[in-house]
Amino acid sequence: MTVIDPSTSEEEISHQASIAHQKRRPSTEIDPLVANGPLSAPPDQIPSQQPINSPAPVKSTPKSLPDKLKATLKEVTPWLCFTAFVAVMSSFQFGYSIGVINTPKEAISQCEQSSVLYRWIFPDCVEMSDFQWSVMVSMQTVGGLIGGLSGGTIADFLGRRTTLWMFNVLYLLALWMQALTPWWLLFCFGRLMIGVAAGITSIVVPMYIGEISPDAVRGGFGVLPQLAITTGIFVSQLLGIFMSSRPAWRFLMGWPVVLVLLQMLIFPFCPESPRWLANKRKFVKSERAINKLRRDGPERDYEFQQMRRVLDQKVKASTIKQIAGLFRLSLLKPLIIGIGLNLAQQLSGINVVFYYSTDIFKGAGVARPDIATAVVGLINVIVTLIVAFLMDLLGRRTLLLMGQSAQIVFFTLLSVASIVNQYVTEPVTSAIMSWISIVCVVGFVMSFAIGLGAIPWLILAEIFPDDARAYLSSICVGTNWVANFIVALTFPTMATYMQAYCFLPFIAVLIFFLVFTIIIVPETKGKSMEEGSGSEANAKFEGLAVVPSADSLDGLSSASSQ
Repeated sequence: MTVIDPSTSEEEISHQASIAHQKRRPSTEIDPLVANGPLSAPPDQIPSQQPINSPAPVKSTPKSLPDKLKATLKEVTPWLCFTAFVAVMSSFQFGYSIGVINTPKEAISQCEQSSVLYRWIFPDCVEMSDFQWSVMVSMQTVGGLIGGLSGGTIADFLGRRTTLWMFNVLYLLALWMQALTPWWLLFCFGRLMIGVAAGITSIVVPMYIGEISPDAVRGGFGVLPQLAITTGIFVSQLLGIFMSSRPAWRFLMGWPVVLVLLQMLIFPFCPESPRWLANKRKFVKSERAINKLRRDGPERDYEFQQMRRVLDQKVKASTIKQIAGLFRLSLLKPLIIGIGLNLAQQLSGINVVFYYSTDIFKGAGVARPDIATAVVGLINVIVTLIVAFLMDLLGRRTLLLMGQSAQIVFFTLLSVASIVNQYVTEPVTSAIMSWISIVCVVGFVMSFAIGLGAIPWLILAEIFPDDARAYLSSICVGTNWVANFIVALTFPTMATYMQAYCFLPFIAVLIFFLVFTIIIVPETKGKSMEEGSGSEANAKFEGLAVVPSADSLDGLSSASSQ
């Protein structure tokens, strides 16, 4: 092993490495990392000749389901669990903000003159018309679009963990505004701010979870953001049953401040995404993060080596070529997949079902439809939790196909029941159709949780390469929020004119995206992020030279001098 003088300049080291590479070329093909930069191991442990495609550590394939679960759980470490838990606290806030606004509507907006205390300081209600209420609620969608489109760029500049920590400040301010506001306009501004924070959360949390998780459990951990969202919705519905009164609704709006402050205190102890650090050429910090998140073993070393290989094949291109690389043809298919699945999630009609659930429960004679809606939310949480265990056993594509197919069946039955109820007034038949509708609502929500609930968020972290993940994920998440806004804007009109037939367009959309999934969506279960995104195959796109980075040379010099 050649020891490099720490005083040697980067140009001299680069020149020496190039000469050594040319000398070794005739005998055998050399790993570009050995010729041009260090691997994850210390310099005195790097072999003189490393095959370009070094084999992954050999693992025995477990056959029985218990053995598969044991092998999968071996990849889980306490630090990984702790970091994932802290990150998805942001997703909980996202879900809570979605569900909390519906139940206490009357307590918040319909004021009685005698019930208003300290009107200009701390009133127990904020009087609003139906139009003002609709505008206030929709501000979260507007903010979500802003956050979703900008979140990837911000996360790529600041880092995943730092971005989530900083935008907790928005959650903090928005929650205080909603809890303490005496004015409608300030309430609207609070919803806008919480929407921006939710948009950032919807893109950065799945990205961060995907980048810190090992291949074997990425599917299960990738479901955690959706699990936290559904848990937040359920908790807001549950608390809304008891706190939808004056002035208890203010506590309902404001208590999550405690969770925000807790997350801000403990997040600095969590590691930054090792892939983001490596993509920024901070390899020492990246390796420390991986060492903290993974168990010691050859798999950990191979993961870092594989990540380094792809990144070292892309460095030192001109800025113009780097920007052009983001629009390379190889990214078109994964971008289409990401946009398609995010459109499918919102256009599947899940928000429509939640919108109609209370009316359906009332029609079936349920005494407390608010409690019934909360029970549906609990079922959503339970099914999402089950999916977290199935994701790495059955695969993303299989669950998507199962979930979408079941959604089509339940939505079709719900449409038939609604149409029959519209034209048949016989009490027994109407009661039967109402209970069929309840079963369909529950079944539809469960089907959504199996497929389109979590997988569109998860798959964004798996199909895009490291250098383009943040930007392309922003496009996909922005599309998600646009579709959400379109459905919220158009569905009331659809329901007015189409009445019981208003579900039919969503059935057509589900059939289209089921075919889309069959034709174009790949299976990413068990694949590394390089394999899932095709990074290794597309690493050497036109114009990018393979040269050592300055950080790599600095690390080699300092390590060799010790």
